[in-house]
Amino acid sequence: MFPNYQNGQCSCGCGAALLGRRKRWATDDCSQFALAVWAIIDGQVGKFEYFVAKYNGRKCAVCRSRRDLKVDHIVPVKHGGGGCWLSNYQLLCHSCHVQKTNKDFGWKQKDSEALSG
Repeated sequence: MFPNYQNGQCSCGCGAALLGRRKRWATDDCSQFALAVWAIIDGQVGKFEYFVAKYNGRKCAVCRSRRDLKVDHIVPVKHGGGGCWLSNYQLLCHSCHVQKTNKDFGWKQKDSEALSG
C-alpha cells in the first residue's frame, strides 16, 4: 500500500526527503496519515466513524439531526457499495437509516411510519 522507497523519499507519496534518522516517513503527520488510511481499509470502526463524521459534518444527511447517528452506505453493499472509499458513506440518524434500509431492501414500512413520513 505504501512502498518503502529506497531513494530517500517519504513512503506516503508526499515527495518529501527523509532527513536525519527518518527511514520511511518524512514527518509524524505522514506516519499518522498512513495509519489512518490503513485503519479505514482495515475497517477499524472507531477511526472509520471519526473520518466519516469529519467528512460529513456530524449531521444526518437527510434531516440534518445530530442525534443517534449511524454510518450508512450510500450505494448499498448488495448493489456493490461495500468496497468503496469514504465518499460512499454518509451519516444517518436512526429513523432515516431505518427508512433507507427498508427502501434499499424493498421492505414495506409499518403503517404508522408510512403515515408520519
